[in-house]
Amino acid sequence: MENWLKYFSLDQIHIVDGDTLIKDPLPELQKVEKFLSLPPRIMPSNFYFNQTKGFYCIRSDGRERCLHESKGRPHPVVNNTVLEQLRAYFREHNNNFYRMVNRSFNWH
Repeated sequence: MENWLKYFSLDQIHIVDGDTLIKDPLPELQKVEKFLSLPPRIMPSNFYFNQTKGFYCIRSDGRERCLHESKGRPHPVVNNTVLEQLRAYFREHNNNFYRMVNRSFNWH
């Protein structure tokens, strides 16, 4: 990110919160529309929750589409000790990123 900010100001960069996109895609995509100065076209009716996959899919022009079958699969359980080691390792990098973008994420 530091390199990108040498060439672009922060107001020229939009960062999508992937966690929010998965849990509640509408507001995250509406932020993208606004950032791109697009007229608002994405509506709640454009999404439906697929119980089988466990995430939201898109409905457009009467057609329903979900991500490829390799997406939305269960993730392996990671040992808590390993998670804490990873959090500790990336903590400083994440905090630097949060400072650069003036925003925090739930990566800790």
